[in-house]
Amino acid sequence: MNIAISGKQCAGKSTLAEIISKHNGAKLCKVIDKIYQINRLLDVPRNRGFMQDLGESIRKYFGEDYFVKDLTARVKQSGCSFVTDDMRKQIEFDTLKSAGFTTIYVNADEDIRRKRAEKLGLDFREDHPAEKEIEQLKNQCDFVIENNGTLDELENKINNILKL
Repeated sequence: MNIAISGKQCAGKSTLAEIISKHNGAKLCKVIDKIYQINRLLDVPRNRGFMQDLGESIRKYFGEDYFVKDLTARVKQSGCSFVTDDMRKQIEFDTLKSAGFTTIYVNADEDIRRKRAEKLGLDFREDHPAEKEIEQLKNQCDFVIENNGTLDELENKINNILKL
C-alpha cells in the first residue's frame, strides 16, 4: 500500500508517516527528495523559505509535475510500499491518486502547530505560495485525521483507519 500525506506545517505529517512506516514497513520518501539532495550538495542549513522558492523555480522551468513524476517513477521501479508526507499541490494529489496512493490529510489547530514549530526551531510561515493549495486538498483526501492530541492518540487513529 502506498500512502500520500498532506497537511499544513507542523500538523504531524512526518510523525504520521513514521508511524505508518514502522507498522507496515513502507519506505519513507518525499515528493521533493531532489530539493533535499540539492540542499545537502550546497552544504547549507535547511531553510524552509529557500526550499520552497527552489521548488517553485524548478517547477516553473521543468513543469509543475516534475517532482511528482520523479516520485512515481521511483515507486514503480522499486515495487516497495511507500509513504510520502509532503503532498502539497493539486497536481501531486491527482498524480499520486491516479497511481493508486491512499491519501490522508492531517489537520491540527493553528496554535498547536505554531507551538510545535517553535519547539522545533522552525520558522512558522503559512503565507508562501507553496502553502496555498494544501488546504484545498483536505476535502479530496480519502481520510482526514485530527491531530490535536497525543502521539498515542494519533497512532490509534491511523491504526483504526488503515488496520495496521
